[in-house]
Amino acid sequence: MVPSMAGARRTDLLGKLADLSEEAIQRLSDAPGADRALGAVNAMRDRLDELQKRVRGLEDLEKRLAALERKVAGIEMDYAGLQQRLDNVDRRLDRIERRLELPEGTMTPT
Repeated sequence: MVPSMAGARRTDLLGKLADLSEEAIQRLSDAPGADRALGAVNAMRDRLDELQKRVRGLEDLEKRLAALERKVAGIEMDYAGLQQRLDNVDRRLDRIERRLELPEGTMTPT
């Protein structure tokens, strides 16, 4: 019998709490300025929704920025490789030009 009494008390207590909360909500809705408070809460909800959309947009931009940064890094690596190849070509060209130089005076007419 004890468990049924505890269950009855708990149900009775929860019922009283539910009744009190309903009564409190009713009083709040009947209070002066409740419409303004409800309007402010709704406006805050709308602003929060807008902020969430903006944050999602920022996340998309961050992903795009990361992709662009990877592309730029790849281009920089390509440029560095090309620059090294050009430097090698310049050194080889200098060596070839030095080998082809003729001593002075060998091409003068007699």
